[in-house]
Formats: sequence, C-alpha cells, structure tokens
Amino acid sequence: MKRWIDGPAVRPVLGDDEIRQGISGANPYLMQMCTAHLTGDAKWLGVDDRKDLEAGLAKVMLEYRATGRAAPPPDCSPIFKELLAKTNTALPDDALPATTTEFNDTQIGYILDEMRGFPDEIGGDFADLSPAVKANFHVAICGSGVCGLSVALRCQRAGIPYTIFERDTGIGGTWHQNRYPGVRCDTPSITYTFASDPNPNWKYYFAHGAEVKEYIDRMAAQNGITPNVKLETTVQTATYDEEAAMWDVKFQTKDGSVSTMRANVYVAAVAS
Repeated sequence: MKRWIDGPAVRPVLGDDEIRQGISGANPYLMQMCTAHLTGDAKWLGVDDRKDLEAGLAKVMLEYRATGRAAPPPDCSPIFKELLAKTNTALPDDALPATTTEFNDTQIGYILDEMRGFPDEIGGDFADLSPAVKANFHVAICGSGVCGLSVALRCQRAGIPYTIFERDTGIGGTWHQNRYPGVRCDTPSITYTFASDPNPNWKYYFAHGAEVKEYIDRMAAQNGITPNVKLETTVQTATYDEEAAMWDVKFQTKDGSVSTMRANVYVAAVAS
C-alpha cells in the first residue's frame, strides 16, 4: 500500500485496455473495497453487480492515471470506519465464518502497518533508540516460515540484530518442506505477500508451492535476511533467566555440536 500512497496509485504506462482487462474477473469483494477507498464513497461497499463494479473501478482508475494522484492513506479516508467494518467480514467463497467481534486497537494498528509497508523504513517506532542500544539487543527467532520471516523483516528494518534458527535445509517453512504434486496456496496470491514486497507477477490466483517458495527466497535475499539464518540448526531448549531478563537458547548444528546463545527476545515461530 505504501508505494501507492507515496506515488501514483495507477501507473501512467497502463493503457485503457490493460486496466479494464486487469479488473475483469476480479474478486467482487476486493473491487468493492478498492472503489470505495479510491472514491471515498461508501456506497460501493454495497454494490453487488459485477458489471457495475468493474465499470466503476475502471472509471476511477482511469481518472487516477490521468491526474497522477496517489491513493489516500487508509486512516485518512472519510469512510475509514466503513472500510474497517467491511474488512471485518468474511470473504465470499473463502469458506470462512463471519467475524462477530470488532477489531481492537492492536489489530487495527497491525492492519495499518501492513498497508503502509511498516513505518520502520523511515525510523518509525524505533527512532528514539540509539544505535548503541540496538547493537546490544538481540532477537532469537525459531523457524523461518512466513511468521518467522515477518519478525525478521521488522527487526531488519528497525536495525535490531537477530538470528533465525532453522532446522531444515532452506527457509520457507511449509513451502520448503512440501513439494508434492499440486501443492499450492489456498489464499489468493495477491494477498499472500508482504506489504513492503508486493509481487505483481503471480501466475495464478492461488499460487503453486514452488512459486510461493521462490517469492519467499527472493524477498528474504532482497531484504538482507538470508545471511542471518542458521540452517540445519535445531533449537533444543529456550530458557528464560528472570534475574538477567535474558533468554538462553540452546541449539545443535548439523555437525552435532551444541552451543548456547543469549537473547533479549525469543520468538517461537513454529507450527504447533
């Protein structure tokens, strides 16, 4: 989202037909959200006719392209509450039950961070910490799946040292481990990406496993995460020292040697 609120929301090189073709067949729920957000008009959240949605979104995108306007920041939208309420409902055809509780402040903050690409890129939440304080702080992350990489990405951008322990031969968690025929993501590809690293080149609406794995590897390498991963390294125990307020992380490497790392924070980013 960040790139579209900092620059043109619609690339000027896109032709009329490209815009209309790109919208054709899109998820109606997402078209409702996009059209309402770009126009600031909540009426679009209730439009169910696909032809009307495609026509409405195409029109507003052509206007944005012509003017070079950026999209409004989500929390500055005059219909922010309506957008949140719509976000808090189940996606059609996704086999998910409707959410019955409102988002709390923490959840809203997380959603906005994702939309903005995280404020850490410009100092963000950690601007008040000196380089010396950050250098003496360490985060130990167990697991290099999507959750572990999310934590690593935040640390990387905040300038906080971290180490990822991964017992497998590569990063990506389930996307590295599962390679059986037909394995693929059950979440729409365009939403199964990091906000700061969008991928406009997904081949399928539900990406195949190999393509997800390729995206994860590329994202980690481009963001400088890969060098901080200890592959074929198994965490044996993580013990909290209350007196020192530190974690002692005991791990075993491929050659069988056992070591212990002290960390300020320990994150168990593994499947239960």
